[in-house]
Amino acid sequence: MDGSVEVGRKIDGDNFVSDNEAGAHALGYNSKSIGICLIGVKDFTEEQFASLRKLLHELMNHYGIGKDKILGHYQVSANRTCPNFDVPEFLKSVIV
Repeated sequence: MDGSVEVGRKIDGDNFVSDNEAGAHALGYNSKSIGICLIGVKDFTEEQFASLRKLLHELMNHYGIGKDKILGHYQVSANRTCPNFDVPEFLKSVIV
């Protein structure tokens, strides 16, 4: 809850995401997306949101993608509510 960023499940044994790796986070999107998880249910800390902003900024710049490509799990998977906050509204606070 302190905003620490950690690597989740290692796909090929290292801490770096390669272009040919696929996650297991959103059916139908795994091979063309990166999954990000915030630890918690509905009450996230400002430190977590600050880390999320920074991580999104870095990923968007690295991969050359815009905010329109950032989606919450609930936007791509039926019957999901995660990440349990308004992703489009949050993205307004992300500086590219």
